[in-house]
Amino acid sequence: MIELTTPTQHIERENLILRTRLKRLNWKTIGYSKSTEIYDKVINTFIEREYYL
Repeated sequence: MIELTTPTQHIERENLILRTRLKRLNWKTIGYSKSTEIYDKVINTFIEREYYL
């Protein structure tokens, strides 16, 4: 049973990490950035760290 849930848990964890780190796009507080350049940098940094390192 553990073998069946492990891939699902891994996928769900990755999705949670992605949602958590990119929630800056919806914030209207201190973490909120009006600049699209900052959005691009945040997203690119996340993708680079998670998938290419």
